[in-house]
Amino acid sequence: MSTGLTALAWSLVAMIMIRFLFGIGEGGFQPSSSKMIATIYPKEERGRAMSIH
Repeated sequence: MSTGLTALAWSLVAMIMIRFLFGIGEGGFQPSSSKMIATIYPKEERGRAMSIH
């Protein structure tokens, strides 16, 4: 969705703001997904789960 908003940006400032907000929104994704994988998968399968992720 945010990538589509980038395409609709009406100026350079708007594009920078959209991408900035997109970065803030995605900032917590990697740590939370790593924690989820560590919680759900057994130790032997975590590497494969992270590579698919």
